[in-house]
Amino acid sequence: YIAEFVGVVGIGEDRLAQLPRLAERLGVRFLGQIPLHARIRELSDAGTPVVAVEPTGEHAMAYSAIADMIWTHLESGAGQRPAPRIVVN
Repeated sequence: YIAEFVGVVGIGEDRLAQLPRLAERLGVRFLGQIPLHARIRELSDAGTPVVAVEPTGEHAMAYSAIADMIWTHLESGAGQRPAPRIVVN
């Protein structure tokens, strides 16, 4: 097993740590990072989510943490806007 950092978004590992601050500065929520791993690809190609097969594994936990954050945000009602007013003349 060989693990290495791959900067898919074109930044180095040292700058990756700056992403949460950048998101804050842009006014967007930083959800997290998903590892690029062959196991995720293999399971996904087979139509099986890694979360279903290895729910307590490192990779599944990354997805679950992001899903939990989104769910909490939605449940809180934060960011809700009133429905648009539709006017027909």
